[in-house]
Amino acid sequence: MEGGYEGKKARERAVRGTPPRAGVGAPFMPGHSAVPTLVELCVRFVGALFDHVEELGPLPNALRRSIARSLALRRRLDGRSVRLLCDAPCDELVIPDGAALPEH
Repeated sequence: MEGGYEGKKARERAVRGTPPRAGVGAPFMPGHSAVPTLVELCVRFVGALFDHVEELGPLPNALRRSIARSLALRRRLDGRSVRLLCDAPCDELVIPDGAALPEH
């Protein structure tokens, strides 16, 4: 018997446009991928090697926030890193964790 009960359910979902349920062996759903994007990989890389960064240049604010979040997760968001993030022209900078920042 080809398809059976599961085949019938899959055909019904296809007709209704309902995505299949996620589970073991389920295909990746759009927007819910376990595979990191190239931007996510680059932000992790920059966060891991931020001690070697001399200049960031102009970056979109969303990318600055992602780098700041990456540094905060690594507990490496200090005065130097904030200065580097603010050096290039930017509209705003969101600092997720300022515990390691100097008071002045």
